[in-house]
Amino acid sequence: MSGNTIKAKISNTSLVKPSELIDVVESVPLRLQDKLLMNEMLSAAWENIGKSKEHRIHKGTLTQIDTHIKRLESSINRLMGTLIKTQVTEDGEAYNRTFTFLARIDNSIRADGYIKYRFSEDAENLILNSNAFARIKRDIMFAMSSRYSLALYEILAKRVNLAHKQVEVFELEVFRKMLGVLDGKLTRIAHLRERCLDSAFAEVEQLTDIGCSYELIRTGRFYTHIKVSWLAKDKFASFEAAKARTKTKQQQILERDELAKGKRVTEKIVQEYRRKN
Repeated sequence: MSGNTIKAKISNTSLVKPSELIDVVESVPLRLQDKLLMNEMLSAAWENIGKSKEHRIHKGTLTQIDTHIKRLESSINRLMGTLIKTQVTEDGEAYNRTFTFLARIDNSIRADGYIKYRFSEDAENLILNSNAFARIKRDIMFAMSSRYSLALYEILAKRVNLAHKQVEVFELEVFRKMLGVLDGKLTRIAHLRERCLDSAFAEVEQLTDIGCSYELIRTGRFYTHIKVSWLAKDKFASFEAAKARTKTKQQQILERDELAKGKRVTEKIVQEYRRKN
């Protein structure tokens, strides 16, 4: 008996990703290219998952990930070695489960050949039994410029349609890993904000149909949690985001920088007002 996720339909404009493959901690955080390839492999296999079939995807369909097909070799190797850690409940007890995403990959030596692959038994069972998923829009997925932004988009896409819920508090260390921050990197809060959180939230806010923000929470002297807020944009805001996706990366960055400057000025005014009052 299968869950509801596998019954969801994919299309040329969107794909389906089980929630259990979103809120995960990867043994070695995947790069942006790797995450895009993983999503495309899921999509290409979607109709045949659970049918004991070998899946395949033509390299020619992957040029949006990288026009230099040979560079995908590194992504293929990292995906083959990827361990997924997720929480499962069996017989009323919670477990942390670790398993490989893929069981095998055959990569054609020809640049115009196929990549053939099989998911691991655990990964396939996870997909088949999933009851919650995110619908990932391809044009948004390919618009993201970092693994942090893509991971955040997927995290929010999973939650944006939840009734009566627009906020969630995560342990900061767990959320860092969900975004793909490497162990030992961005350990200072200022660096985490500047190089990961601010840029990821700004890009998702600018280029997707989901509005979002965050607030770091202290416990004593240290930041220990992050409160993430989201909402589905209205038609006008979604149209503006779609228009922003058509602009060059340089234009997008300039616009985000201007918005960030305005936000910092507003924050200073608010802080000064609070200090005086």
